[in-house]
Amino acid sequence: MRLKPRGISAVWALVLFALLLSSGPAFGEVTLIYPQDRTLVAGKSVTLYGYTDGEESFQVQVNFLKKIDVESEGFFSVEVPLIPALNVVSVGGETVRLFSLPGAKLDTFVFKTAKEETTFTSFRLHPALEEGCESCHSLEEGDLQIPEDLKETCFSCHEDFTKDDDEEEREFIHGPVAEGECVSCHTPHFSKNPKLLVEYPPGKLCVTCHDDKDPSEVEGTTIHRPVAKLECQRCHSPHASDAEYQLVRKGNSLCLGCHETPHPNHRKASTTKEMTVIPDDFPRDGEENLACIGCHSPHFSENPRLFRIPEVKLCTTCHRL
Repeated sequence: MRLKPRGISAVWALVLFALLLSSGPAFGEVTLIYPQDRTLVAGKSVTLYGYTDGEESFQVQVNFLKKIDVESEGFFSVEVPLIPALNVVSVGGETVRLFSLPGAKLDTFVFKTAKEETTFTSFRLHPALEEGCESCHSLEEGDLQIPEDLKETCFSCHEDFTKDDDEEEREFIHGPVAEGECVSCHTPHFSKNPKLLVEYPPGKLCVTCHDDKDPSEVEGTTIHRPVAKLECQRCHSPHASDAEYQLVRKGNSLCLGCHETPHPNHRKASTTKEMTVIPDDFPRDGEENLACIGCHSPHFSENPRLFRIPEVKLCTTCHRL
């Protein structure tokens, strides 16, 4: 969405960009974690997060006018005021451009000048930042340390997704969760996506690893609608489940969640008709019902109706002529 900012002169914008190129010297070794350059801010101020390589004092400069002295013993967070327009904030030796639109609910904002367009992006912050960087990290000689047991660190705030309501470990756990690689799917500090996901929608993230399920790479004639829409989470839990393949429900109950009224000619294993002989190894759902996946592929197929094999061959699996 593009908006034309009011009360912001092109002259002021050009002045800021010119000053940006001639910013002053740094006040020590400072690493700024958030915000990054070209961040859209929906408030009249922004909190800066970062760290120094020791007990350092440094300055934050806002729009080359206001200076804020900061005393740091490693990690720091400091709130700085913004004007409702383009802002240039210098932190130590790093300078970032921020656009403040108080109350705005935008994912992106395009700021135009006579010479160029600049896109500013809104980010969601990890709430742990408000507790301070030291809630997850430590510093050793100015170097940021990553926890050795990342899963334990994440689960100190987040619920243990590998366990059920009775604190019993679930039977099927997604590989990254089991290995404590939460950052494979979630960014640890901030993201433009919901739930701090690395990619969005979630299914786009799924196919970065499960590329054989990417609908854009499939030549089949039939694609299951949730797969086509990259809505993997409609059938699969991203963390853990008691159903194989981390399905959100077991057996046919998953399929019947959407396909509430199956075709009346769908057979059951208890049939006694002479023309029907169901192989012993045919997939079952319980003792009586046949499993939907015995006939249908859950993702895509070269055959109509997601049939696993051509229709005539499929029928003769049970109906032998």
